[in-house]
Amino acid sequence: MDVIWLRNPFERLIHQGVDLQISCDHYNGRPTGNYINTGFYFVVSNKKTKSMFDKWYAARNDSFRFDDQVVLQRLIEKGLIQQLDLRVRFLNPLYFGGFCTGGRNYGKVVTMHSSCCQTIKAKIRDLRAILDGWIKFKGQSNATSTVQWPNHNNCIRSYSYNQALITSNHTSSL
Repeated sequence: MDVIWLRNPFERLIHQGVDLQISCDHYNGRPTGNYINTGFYFVVSNKKTKSMFDKWYAARNDSFRFDDQVVLQRLIEKGLIQQLDLRVRFLNPLYFGGFCTGGRNYGKVVTMHSSCCQTIKAKIRDLRAILDGWIKFKGQSNATSTVQWPNHNNCIRSYSYNQALITSNHTSSL
C-alpha cells in the first residue's frame, strides 16, 4: 500500500451508520459525484459490503484493462451504491490527501496517498519527503508552522518518463 498515516485516521471516521468510507481524488463536498481513490477506505463488515466486494472483484476479473479503482468507480457510476443500499461517506482530501488532491496542510492531514504516481521508486521518494516534513512539523514548538509542503516532483517525473517510454515503444513497433 502506498499510503502513510500521519495521524490516527480512526478519529476522523464515523463509527456508526456508515458502511463504506473512502478517500477521493476529486471531492465536491457532497455525498455523490466524487471520484474515489482506493488508497484509503474503511469498511464495516456486513452483507451489503460483502456483496459490494463480490461484485467489485468479479468485475475486476472481467476488466483486465482497468485497475481496481477504476472498476469500482465505474460500478458506483452504474448505481452500485443505490442497488446495495450502501451508506457511503466520501472522505475530504483535506484530511485524507493524495498527491493529486488536497491534504497539503501538516496541521490537518491524517493520511497521504501517493496517487498520481507511476513508479515505486518515485512513490517512496515523495512519501519520504512528506514524512521528513512531518517530522520537522512535529518538532516545532509553536502553533504556526513554517514547514513547507514538499512538491511531489519524483511522481510528476515518473509520469513523464513512463509516457515517453509508452510513446517510444509504440512508435518503434509501427
